[in-house]
Amino acid sequence: MKDSDVPAVDKKRTEPLMGNLLYYAIAFLVIALVAALLGFGGVAGTAMAGAHLLIWVAVALVVIGLVASLLRRV
Repeated sequence: MKDSDVPAVDKKRTEPLMGNLLYYAIAFLVIALVAALLGFGGVAGTAMAGAHLLIWVAVALVVIGLVASLLRRV
């Protein structure tokens, strides 16, 4: 097997999925706050709903991960 046959490892993409979810949730929260300050209520509400959804998805994934890790130990 030659070195060219081995796929390259992308060292920049080491963060987990949860980090991405929380990053986007905070980004949506900041967008919602800026939009609310500028008077764009519809955009602020939509961004806030998106942030709320992403936070709950992140919480659900954490709970599923904890349950799975506890079941794996048993």
